[in-house]
Order: sequence, then structure tokens, then C-alpha cells
Amino acid sequence: MTAALSGLFVASFLSATVLPMASEGVLIALLLAGSAPTAALIAVATLGNVLGACTGWVLGRTAAPWLTRAFRLSETQRDSALAALRRRGPPVLLLTWVPFVGDALTVAAGAIRVPFLVFLGWTAAGKLGRYAVVAWLTLAAST
Repeated sequence: MTAALSGLFVASFLSATVLPMASEGVLIALLLAGSAPTAALIAVATLGNVLGACTGWVLGRTAAPWLTRAFRLSETQRDSALAALRRRGPPVLLLTWVPFVGDALTVAAGAIRVPFLVFLGWTAAGKLGRYAVVAWLTLAAST
């Protein structure tokens, strides 16, 4: 069980960065295999994904211009993320789980200095919700 949870944590962390991977597949496989209790799998996936997002926030806070180039975010992606955060406020961080958009949102949140605890709360809620829905759908479909 420890190896399964460790692998899920790593996959979840890395998928919250700009690496093109999806941790949902790992979660689904572990759920179907009965590798660990559902709550533990959701908690580990959420923790890894939130910590990965926090990495984006820190990088945005300290190196936003460099990151735009390094992560190959287009000006459109960057400007869209910044505009969404400014217009909608921190609740838009519930969408940090969305592929590509979420990466830009985490960096943008750091760049415009969204307070860390505000960022953490909204981001964790969105990511937890996503993993809970994936788990629920997986288990409902497998019965």
C-alpha cells in the first residue's frame, strides 16, 4: 500500500506542474485495484496536487516573467489567467485542476500576490472536489 500511495503522490504532484500527465488515471487504477482505502487515495492525491500547485504559486511570486518563458505559456494564456484572477477573484482558483489553465492560474496567483492561505484554501477545495468526483464516478461505474 505504501508504494501505491507514494506513486499516487508523485503522479499528483507532477501533474500539478506543467508536465503533461494526468494523475486521475493513477487514482482510478488504484481505486479499481483496491490498493488503499478510498479516503486515503483521495487525500494523498489531493495533497500531492496541492503541493504541486503551491510550487507554481511560489514560482509565480518570485519569477513570473522568467516562468512565462520557461513554461512556454503564451502571452494569451498568461494574460487570460491574470485577467480571470483580477476579474473573478480568488474563487477562480477552484479551477486550478483544469489542464493547462490551472498551471497558468497557479503562477498568475503568485505573480499578482494572492495571499498564500487564500490561494491554498481555494486551490485545495477545487482539487479535493475533483478527486472526490473522479473517485465517486469510478466506484459507481465499477459496481
